[in-house]
Amino acid sequence: MTKARPQGNGSSGNSPDRSDLTDSEVTGFLNRNPDYLCRNPDLIDALQLPARDLGGSETRIVDFQHYMLDRLRGDVHEIKQRHDNLLETSRCRQQTQSRVHFAALALLGARSLSHLIDIATTDLAVLMDMDVAALCVETSDVPRVTADGVRLLPSGCIEDLLGKRDVLLHEQATGDSRIYGAAAGLVQAEILLRLHVRDEPPDAILALGARQPNHIHMGQATEALGFLARILEHCVRAWLELP
Repeated sequence: MTKARPQGNGSSGNSPDRSDLTDSEVTGFLNRNPDYLCRNPDLIDALQLPARDLGGSETRIVDFQHYMLDRLRGDVHEIKQRHDNLLETSRCRQQTQSRVHFAALALLGARSLSHLIDIATTDLAVLMDMDVAALCVETSDVPRVTADGVRLLPSGCIEDLLGKRDVLLHEQATGDSRIYGAAAGLVQAEILLRLHVRDEPPDAILALGARQPNHIHMGQATEALGFLARILEHCVRAWLELP
């Protein structure tokens, strides 16, 4: 008669280990503890599992090995997906942070307000790996500058676009002509950053658009993008001599 000795958390009482357990005792134990192998997965490596041949039609044999392999394949696939998603998110955040650093240095190097706006509406698109950039304010009370790219929005538009958020990512978007003008048709994904230039209106936003949907990801470093907005605010206040 085959002998077996269950181990682990499923033993009942404080009886000492036995080496003379019968098949029926082991079977009874497993029937009373159906989650025993889930609590002791290492024991599976020590088991001799049934072959794939299930026998005749009148014989009821459970293909335990096939079941375990399917479950393990599913676990491995799920772990791999999580691993790949984590790597992609980490890579995306690192790239965003690196781009924000270069973009911040470019903004800080502006030699005038016109130069600053030119950097914000032209260079930032390249530095942030996007296709179009726009600087928008809600009123016409802005300094006269020679740079293109500053667009006027109707009052309340920024609140409608961003709500209470300072950073908003759209993996798939339809370009807004009020923001991007003639380039709106190209925009399939976008980043919107609220700018707090002063305590009172006008409110402003920096918009970055991409021509490919899903070019940006929700896992991008929103903290770094918020930092970029704060740098631009600082530079605008400095050139306008605002507190």
